[in-house]
Amino acid sequence: MNFSVDSMLNGLAEQGMCFTSSEQRTTGEYDSADAEWNYKDVPHLKEAHENAEAINGALSKSSASSIFIQKVGPIRIPLSVCVYSPSPNSISYFTSIGPFVLVISSSWKTLLTSTTVTTRYHLGSTRFFKPFHFFIHKILEKNYKVLMNVDVPMRVRRGELRSRGYIFLNDESGYGFLETINLQVLGVKVPTTLPDFKVEMEISDLPQGTTLLGENDSRGIRIIREENQFRVFPRICLHAGALLDNAKIQDNCVRCPWHGKRIKPIFDFNLDGQTKSYESSGIKMTIEKQVLRFEGLLQ
Repeated sequence: MNFSVDSMLNGLAEQGMCFTSSEQRTTGEYDSADAEWNYKDVPHLKEAHENAEAINGALSKSSASSIFIQKVGPIRIPLSVCVYSPSPNSISYFTSIGPFVLVISSSWKTLLTSTTVTTRYHLGSTRFFKPFHFFIHKILEKNYKVLMNVDVPMRVRRGELRSRGYIFLNDESGYGFLETINLQVLGVKVPTTLPDFKVEMEISDLPQGTTLLGENDSRGIRIIREENQFRVFPRICLHAGALLDNAKIQDNCVRCPWHGKRIKPIFDFNLDGQTKSYESSGIKMTIEKQVLRFEGLLQ
């Protein structure tokens, strides 16, 4: 059973706590499901956010209990945090540090093509510590902006993919905390209505380093050339939809910037002047007379 934020605040008030509140709001071109996914997405906290990391204690579909390590400059502050979903369009957190208790609620609502997320911070303490509330709310406001600088682009990226016909497989069943830790799940369904990716170019026209071809989804590729060694990577991670154009290369794999998933090359080859044809992940590559041809759709 999940209790409402008001129920918690009333119970704490009976114990002598007084509360002050503040509110932050963001609006972006994405769906409500993208906000829900983002708030329940456990792995991205470690990979995408520099100032926070969660050490998980218990996860289920509707709740998560973790030790958060919040970084404030050189200081690392451990916080026991409980997160739960009281309704399909909201999420709540609570934690305490010293004499202060913090209860947070975030809710989201979609209107046409944009979604507004409203986050309310309820800060409680005894009256003796209430003068400190103003400064803590300022810190919370700053931290919110830091988090949203990362989270909102993730949601907008998924919104862009939706506008092209992509489907996210948990939209109907709902998103849960526990399900997000499996990075091997392909959570993005490529629309069958998309035209195949087709490109042809002279190998001599490919510069050293990175070249991006096609669209920044399943209709495009990222080629990395080092002398006559070529590696071809996708431009989208089909686990959750992340853009891989600037993702780091580690141990011959692209590392997804959202979750750290390692993605092997679609093709990895040297030139020898012969005619060759390869197929991988739905894309066909042909090398003939120093001409590269790609055709297909990443799957």
